[in-house]
Amino acid sequence: MDESDGGRSLRAECIVIGEGKIIGRGTREEVRREWGDLETTGRGVRIFWLSKDETVLPGLIDAHAHVLQQGEAANSVDLVGAASVAEVVERIAAFVAADPEVAKDRTKFVMGLGWDQTKFKETGGDFPTAAHLEHDPRLAGRPIYLKRIDVHALWVSPAVLVLLPPDLPEVVPGGQIVRDPTTGEPTGVFLDNAMDYINAVIPPWTSSSRLRFLLSTSRSMLAHGLTGVHDAALAPADVRFLRDLDKDGKLPVRIYGMVGCVPTNSWCGDEEGVETYEGERLTVRAAKIFTDGALGSWGAAMHEPYSDAPDKKGFLITEEPELRELMGNWVSKGFQLASHGIGDRANTVVLDIYESLLRNLTFTDGRDGTDIAEVRKTQERVRWRVEHAQIMTPEDIERMGRLGIIASFQPTHATSDMGYAEQRIGAERIKGAYAWRSLLESGAPFALGSDFPVELVNPFHGIYSAITRKWPNGDSPHVAEGWYPRERLTILEALRGFTTLAAYSSFSTSNQGMLRPSFPADFIVVQGDLLELGTERMDETAEERRTRERKLRETEVRTTVVGGRVMHGKGL
Repeated sequence: MDESDGGRSLRAECIVIGEGKIIGRGTREEVRREWGDLETTGRGVRIFWLSKDETVLPGLIDAHAHVLQQGEAANSVDLVGAASVAEVVERIAAFVAADPEVAKDRTKFVMGLGWDQTKFKETGGDFPTAAHLEHDPRLAGRPIYLKRIDVHALWVSPAVLVLLPPDLPEVVPGGQIVRDPTTGEPTGVFLDNAMDYINAVIPPWTSSSRLRFLLSTSRSMLAHGLTGVHDAALAPADVRFLRDLDKDGKLPVRIYGMVGCVPTNSWCGDEEGVETYEGERLTVRAAKIFTDGALGSWGAAMHEPYSDAPDKKGFLITEEPELRELMGNWVSKGFQLASHGIGDRANTVVLDIYESLLRNLTFTDGRDGTDIAEVRKTQERVRWRVEHAQIMTPEDIERMGRLGIIASFQPTHATSDMGYAEQRIGAERIKGAYAWRSLLESGAPFALGSDFPVELVNPFHGIYSAITRKWPNGDSPHVAEGWYPRERLTILEALRGFTTLAAYSSFSTSNQGMLRPSFPADFIVVQGDLLELGTERMDETAEERRTRERKLRETEVRTTVVGGRVMHGKGL
């Protein structure tokens, strides 16, 4: 979608492709005059004719997700929405019973994803324990590890705890081993950097498991209209795996990779294959830096204590001096910086470092690093990002725009968190949380994603959340207009966040995000008029509005084309 055309490209009735590229688009009459009536012209050209109830879009790009982890999650216990510990246990037991190999071998690790202690009535919103996974004889003795919905906490069974070294530290910088206040023993929940102790005893991925995960996620992406994704933390081994597939022409989707070192925030820039790479469908050009934890597990680094936990302020994964050195090393290696920032303190730290490094780069370029206009020109060249940009002070929102830092946020995070977020950080700080409109008004570029598997793959859920700030059922904690409705996006802004602006944030504006002649033929055909479904009408009733918004969220993708090849749906 051309950002300057006001959405007119969505009105195209035909797309013409040749040799994997777009060579024309327009009305039926325009295309007939040039190419004739046939679907295939015999000149190596294929024409896609849209029905009257269809809309064509550039292939959507998820600007923040985790491809291999999504594939792993799809083959694990789904704990999303579990309302109690008892329901978690039942879901695990059902998963085990459905897999004869796992059911027979009680030593096999069982992985799950999606639990949220704020929903557990048995724990009163506190973290569960390993003992909860041992009481049921169907699970007793099994090694079980369960990732929290935000993947910043692990809940494990006693069979995993016994595999850990006996001398676990009392204090873990950038993380926490949750301990029993009476005995001091680990309870079974590990946060952020403390998860490294669990990851060290979990069986590692193999090439075959990586391939299985990739293909599983790719099928889901293509079915929902995603032709590209920014993978927000590829370990060096993952980079090498994807690079080999790309060189063999076997990647089903386009991937923009951010290198995430193991252990978190260590330096892996000298490892084999960790270098900038631009292939046919894989580009590796960014480094993922983890600054803090997550809001749901009280790990997001805040300037002041949590409103619902006055003894907690969260934590930085890595302290500021080490972060500054790490970021500087990646910049020297020619990588874009993409830093995770949830809490307001974490985002302040990221912006402090970014601003300092940008000023130094500006001086290095021979320009005035004290002139903010010159500094912004440097940022336009390097395009550093803040991943999530979730809770910010008013001053930092303004600074994002002044510096031109890209805010890479995930609309469904707001609608997933809005049931508890204000209780967690209070009525004043919530004004700077999930503050999308405020960020746009500051002048900050943005890009949209999902963070799957934390959220679902379907980008239309993100588009719905962006323009409504409501739960899937059409409700919100506030009024009919949605949760803090001033911060909503328009339908065009949301679509651009998944197309042109996602392309900008990955240096891909010359070949992704628009339906333009000479661009690779990455596009989707969906049912319905998205501009109509995403635009409020002055005369609509509350029920009509709810129905319209529901239809947008449930948009059907009829065809997905990548590089001129139909990868999903009609025409396959």
